[in-house]
Amino acid sequence: SDNAEEWAYDIIGRLRLVCKMRIHFGLMQDPDSAPPPEYKCAACQDTGYICTDPESPRIYAKCQCNLADIKQSGIEDRFKCGWEGLNIGKGNHEAYKAIKEYVSTNQMIRDMVRNGYGIYLYGSVGVGKTHLASAGILDCIRIGKVSAMITDVSSTLWELSPSQGEEDPLVTKLTEVKILCLDDFGAEIPSLFKLSKLREIMNKRNMKMYPTWATSNLSLDGLLNRLSITDSILAKQVVDRLKVNK
Repeated sequence: SDNAEEWAYDIIGRLRLVCKMRIHFGLMQDPDSAPPPEYKCAACQDTGYICTDPESPRIYAKCQCNLADIKQSGIEDRFKCGWEGLNIGKGNHEAYKAIKEYVSTNQMIRDMVRNGYGIYLYGSVGVGKTHLASAGILDCIRIGKVSAMITDVSSTLWELSPSQGEEDPLVTKLTEVKILCLDDFGAEIPSLFKLSKLREIMNKRNMKMYPTWATSNLSLDGLLNRLSITDSILAKQVVDRLKVNK
């Protein structure tokens, strides 16, 4: 063990010498002279959490900057700019007005959540439905201070797996978030298992009166027809839940 300890110290000494040489020749920056990192939030240093008890450093709470919720929101990096860069035109103006009204104030968002009101955005490809929804979800987190997320329906359904008498963690996650946006709904025809899981999620959310948003290339009737290819009864139950929260 003594030889192992001497060997370890020797390796550390050699590494330190290499680092000093690299600093001397300008191949790496001296960490002691490096400028301090710039954080969007100085309180949590962009971690999303702050220590609430200095004597117990393992006790943390979410920071007021909401970075923790934003990181878990499913919003793509390119849409974390919010409304910036969004082109508003004839194809999405009404949708833009509806979402902006929904997220106009903290009280408005909380009223919408309390009453279970969701949003259904549909239109042709390229009108910015996902960007609009992502910006709205971002404001729900920042202004409304509620948990919210957006998820691609096809990818989400792919991750669902048959449970062996246990609750699927993904189902729990999609059920418990206050505002859920199902992006690109109806892009594919789900299997019977996936459609039944989707019905389960929608039922649980409806029982809690949690708002469900959705984006699609299809109208609600078109979505119903598409899902009915798998099972007409399950399809109607899923779409009816969207209509309840519309």
